[in-house]
Amino acid sequence: MEKLALLIQDKINAGQWQPIQITNHGPAISHLFFADDCLLFTKAKSSQ
Repeated sequence: MEKLALLIQDKINAGQWQPIQITNHGPAISHLFFADDCLLFTKAKSSQ
């Protein structure tokens, strides 16, 4: 899972992945890892 987190962070830094921001002053969320689950968050366009 750590490797996947690093790959996601690389995509965010390159501008290829946009995490979501729940509130104006809160942190952006790109992923959540649990013991046996993974949730990925990104912005999408309505054309997708």
